[in-house]
Amino acid sequence: MAVGGVGCTPSISDKDIKPISIGELKALTDSPERATTLLLVDPRPPQEYQALHIAGAVNMPLTDVSGVPKDTDPAITKFPQIVVYGHDPASPPARAMTKRMLATGYENVRMYFGGLVEWNRLGYPTETGPKPWGDAAAATGQ
Repeated sequence: MAVGGVGCTPSISDKDIKPISIGELKALTDSPERATTLLLVDPRPPQEYQALHIAGAVNMPLTDVSGVPKDTDPAITKFPQIVVYGHDPASPPARAMTKRMLATGYENVRMYFGGLVEWNRLGYPTETGPKPWGDAAAATGQ
């Protein structure tokens, strides 16, 4: 899978990725306003996502984000907080998605480096099954 730099401008690098701590993410996921304030993005392959993911996360493949500056989707920009996570801190899909979202022009994009491994180890809510981004957007009227 060729994800390194695809769709990202040269000005976006790993240095531009802003982390979110486990405490900050847990507070966001516990918020009563979560459905309108947090978009939790899991860019892993659908079969991995369906096997186990953070509760409330949507499965969004890299191809759903263009990487073209200012080519943003209103269904995504409506969220004041966007958090991308992967399997673990070394997750190439999560890094690539975070950089692609930044290159596209999405604001308030952060990466949860602990990933599913840390989240699950701490016993925080997870779920199984499909919830691809297109279905999630349709369910919210986008």
